[in-house]
Amino acid sequence: ERYTKKTTILLPIHSMTLFFSAVTLVEKPSLLPSYIFGSIAWLLIAVMGFRHNNPDPWDQPKTFRDIVEILLVGEPLEPPPTITKNQNKKEASAYRKKWADKIKELEKNSVEEKRRAVREAREEAEIDSAEVDLGTESKGGLNLNPLKPFLLPVQKNLGKLLECVRFMKNVMLWEECYFAFWITCACIILGVFSLFIPWTFIVIWSTRLAVWAGCGPWMKLVDIYYYSKIEDLSKSKKSKRMRDLKKSRDNYLNLLKEDVRLKEEEAKKLKAMKAYMFGKYSTHVPVVKTDRNRDVPLHESSAAPYVEKPLSMARAAIEEAGLHNKRERGQKLSGVMIPKHTDSIRSTVMLGKAISNTRKLERGALASSLLNFGGDTNASAYSKIAQIILVAIVASFVGVPMISSAVQWAVKKSFPVIISSIQLAVEEWYPAISSTVQSAVEKSLSLFKSEW
Repeated sequence: ERYTKKTTILLPIHSMTLFFSAVTLVEKPSLLPSYIFGSIAWLLIAVMGFRHNNPDPWDQPKTFRDIVEILLVGEPLEPPPTITKNQNKKEASAYRKKWADKIKELEKNSVEEKRRAVREAREEAEIDSAEVDLGTESKGGLNLNPLKPFLLPVQKNLGKLLECVRFMKNVMLWEECYFAFWITCACIILGVFSLFIPWTFIVIWSTRLAVWAGCGPWMKLVDIYYYSKIEDLSKSKKSKRMRDLKKSRDNYLNLLKEDVRLKEEEAKKLKAMKAYMFGKYSTHVPVVKTDRNRDVPLHESSAAPYVEKPLSMARAAIEEAGLHNKRERGQKLSGVMIPKHTDSIRSTVMLGKAISNTRKLERGALASSLLNFGGDTNASAYSKIAQIILVAIVASFVGVPMISSAVQWAVKKSFPVIISSIQLAVEEWYPAISSTVQSAVEKSLSLFKSEW
């Protein structure tokens, strides 16, 4: 005992098991069902080991080994342990006190975190609620509803949720036909392109990098150089750290409040200017369909296509130029000090063209045949679309396989080089390390014999 020292080394069995399971699972995803059931068994065995760490012998359940022996033999191979009076009483009391203190501390921290989260959420809600509604609905005078401060935010959130659900329903029912069309086209294109993407390669390598980066033994360095520094701080340093965090958050909230205050002032000014220019009544008009009920015409209704009267070249140019047409300005204003109209009448006629819409011209007219010949904008647009589609097809069938094969070739070439370099380093350093260890052992033995 004089020359020996007892050292207990706890192996991270659970961390090693997790790392090994994650590495094998990302390599063979077909092992997922068996790993799910294995994780349940692993959890139960870990809990059993945790229970047996309790020094109180009365608070320890039967082990997995005992039950297996009872099933095979009929009784445990080892007799039950003898428990004496007050056995391990001091250790058990200290163990219970340690866990009681830890649970109490966790509960205290949880309550403090909840209070802090509620306080921060209230501060952010006060900032976010500082929005000015440009509508002129009557807000009412005296509020006799005591539940309004609690139910009004819930009602607003439910209203936004219902608007999203109604919009999705309208898209699904093709009430918003343009959104439905573009979503359908995007899904078709993405579905076709997805056929040429090596999903297996991407999923395996992304999960492989995530597991090797986040579950390996080098995560102990994160614990040593980051978490341990925070946990081992004294109370004064912890309070100083919390004060610094609160100060940084207060600075962020002050900047956010200033930004919201400026937006609130701009909104109030814009609301007053619109009331002065367009009248005292205004309301929000939704851009998309968020109606609760669909408006369907009755069976007695009728409809017919509108056929435009053919126009001459001069008349069509005059109409597109907007001559003798009175156009009412919109309500879009811009400007910081003095808001002004931003609506402007822009001509849609391209440079070098007399008119933009040739379908209004009389059929058979000389101007119609000249404008629809040769350098038509529609023909150039169709040619550009065809070129884009051709390039996309070539890139899909040629570029993606080439990139995939190049990546696979690079991986195959780099792995053997890395392995060979590791083997070479081991072969070079192993003799030196072994000779050093051997000489150290020999010196220790000689010293021990001389002292003995």
